Amino acid sequence: MIDKLDQSDTRSAILVQARELFLTLGYHKTTMRNIAEAAGISTGPLYFHFRDKAEVFFYICSEAFDRLGSDFRRISHEEEAASERLRSIFLAYKAFYDREPQLFAMMHLATDPMSGIGLPEPLAEAWLQQGMALVKIMEAVIREGISRQELWPVDPAKLAVYLYSVA
Repeated sequence: MIDKLDQSDTRSAILVQARELFLTLGYHKTTMRNIAEAAGISTGPLYFHFRDKAEVFFYICSEAFDRLGSDFRRISHEEEAASERLRSIFLAYKAFYDREPQLFAMMHLATDPMSGIGLPEPLAEAWLQQGMALVKIMEAVIREGISRQELWPVDPAKLAVYLYSVA
């Protein structure tokens, strides 16, 4: 049990330190050696937890997507009209940007083909699914609003993608 706790603590320390390095040095100037040194470990334990720098980057941003998803889901289940919930989702997205502008930029960096990050295919697919999960939450709110006649009858999927893009 202690080994699992230590491994979890080590993984968390790696992600915290790597996040700071990515935010201060940028993705390309951050190395696995930098991350290990900042976390107070050798590179061996670092590679035990993460295959490469892209995977570390992915998990940092994945946590951010999880936080946004949690906010979106909470708001989507509120009792307000659909238009108000969509507005609240937008405000939650904006509040995340206001609190964490660099992390917000990091989250969107991996989807930029010009960034040179090049996530491995399984991680790139997972990344896409995380973004689409946010869109699906908005789509569900739009569908509900249309069924309650609170919103004009439009294509919920297209409107959700548009709102996500605008945000």
